[in-house]
Amino acid sequence: MNFRIILVGLGILFGIQTLFGQPTFIKGKILDYETNEPIEAITILEKYPLNGVITDSKGNFDFNIKGETKEIEIKYIGYYDIELINIPIERDTIDLGELKMVRNYSLYIHVEMAPDIKPDNRKDKILRKEVCNKYRLEISDKNLIPVFDDRKIIFDFNKY
Repeated sequence: MNFRIILVGLGILFGIQTLFGQPTFIKGKILDYETNEPIEAITILEKYPLNGVITDSKGNFDFNIKGETKEIEIKYIGYYDIELINIPIERDTIDLGELKMVRNYSLYIHVEMAPDIKPDNRKDKILRKEVCNKYRLEISDKNLIPVFDDRKIIFDFNKY
């Protein structure tokens, strides 16, 4: 009798662990917002636990979200970071489609070209306004609108 109770208890325990412990598979492609060209070696990180990948030569990436933070950061020097928050990890697979990295002109010229060249803040303001008006991230049934922070673009899966 005790043996059956132990077996049933273990079965329930492993069933719950399997149900809630499965990672969510995320995939997508990273392109430059202005040129529409794929970007190689972009860093895609899950915040906690530290877990991530880099894009291949065609801008593609895929990995499993292992934690329950529901947040991913996408980073590359000279571009605004992209932060995806409140990702619905109850799904098995999320296809992000094409994510567009937006060049940060207020920082780009200074960092990438030469320290004596001043950043182009005017071009950066124009581009930020265009991105806010036109850029949408379409994922399954949601049309996510970007929100600019100082150094990143945030897409919130709870706000669309």
